[in-house]
Amino acid sequence: MPYKDSNVNGGKVRIKTSMTSGETLSSDGLVPGELALQAADGLLYYKDSNGSVQQIGSDTVALKTDSYIICEADTPIQDSYNLAKALTPNGSALSASNRAAVLVMPGVHSGAGLVCDTDYVDVLAVGSSKWTASAELATGSNSSVSITANDVVVVGLKAGRFTTTAGGANRVLVNCVATVFLYYADELTQDGDKPAVFSGTIINCMTEDDGNGTSAGLVVGTFGVDSVFNGTVEGCKVGGLLGTFTSFQGVLRNTTVTVDGVSTYRNVPFDGGTEAGSGIFQGQVEFCSFPNLSTTAIVLPSERGGDTVTAYGSTCTISNASPAVVTLNGHKLVSGAKVQFTTDGALPTGLSASTTYYAQVINDNTFKVSDTVDGDPIDTSSAGSGTHTAIAPTGKDGGWYSYLAASNADYSTT
Repeated sequence: MPYKDSNVNGGKVRIKTSMTSGETLSSDGLVPGELALQAADGLLYYKDSNGSVQQIGSDTVALKTDSYIICEADTPIQDSYNLAKALTPNGSALSASNRAAVLVMPGVHSGAGLVCDTDYVDVLAVGSSKWTASAELATGSNSSVSITANDVVVVGLKAGRFTTTAGGANRVLVNCVATVFLYYADELTQDGDKPAVFSGTIINCMTEDDGNGTSAGLVVGTFGVDSVFNGTVEGCKVGGLLGTFTSFQGVLRNTTVTVDGVSTYRNVPFDGGTEAGSGIFQGQVEFCSFPNLSTTAIVLPSERGGDTVTAYGSTCTISNASPAVVTLNGHKLVSGAKVQFTTDGALPTGLSASTTYYAQVINDNTFKVSDTVDGDPIDTSSAGSGTHTAIAPTGKDGGWYSYLAASNADYSTT
């Protein structure tokens, strides 16, 4: 039985639907931005920018909508979400392979926000596409989508900000639009000097002008809390990249960072200039564009507060202690930043030259190091000899970069 076309019937929006198990779609069965529901098997399909029909439920966006709630226009998305949390697809509890979903109809939805606090309950706005959300929260820039669940997919919503918490490797945002922050890690806390780590996958999302002539930023940690983002950003368009105290250690691919209204910066701040030099970029860059930079963008490590970075290739001392303490006055690092050591003699026992470690900042002049981003600090058992140097690792072999692009140029690692 062929898929029935999308239509409006009795004031209700019906998306293209099939009730036949196993039925799929040909490439001409959808137009870009249209969804199709295969209700018998609980699957959703969409057409990507290359004209291919994709199943939502593939490895890219892990979602299978075995049961769902329809959220009509002009109604709170939160109400529908709360109903979806109580669903038991196939008579079984929610799980990674047995998910529920809210299908959000296009338009403006009442309510100040949405809290996604339950794993395996996904929110999909019907009719969204790359950089274009189809459903908007009514309170505009004051609205918030809070994502505290670790395994959730959000597609096609527009809000003031999308906030998240630590963790979240299975959080996915697709076709979402923000007017303030696209991925703001709220209420992060540190375990001693260890950084807070947050993650996720952000695909085809964008930030809009915030009303002050400046597009807001992409990845922002909690002010005053050192944090690391180690997820993936692909196909996005944003005004800026990083936020205060944030170290970007993930993948940035096919993304445009406009840095709206900024004429000269030596890094990629998260907005038009008020937080210039506030983050450290140590991620992988592939096929990205930074069109408004007027000078080579030195971003590893970036400047903080306009000061010169002394950590890059600077001499330091390392104590023979448990744990070892590195002294480098005015280092400008954040906890979680990658660092390596070289020496003209011998490093203290417990450390190896040209090995990547992760900083755990004690104060502006000292830090410890660990083998992993949130691991225990390393002990040393000898004083070593010679002069030691602390460096921020760069270069294609390690996937980290000391520059992004010259003015009005694209930059790619491949």
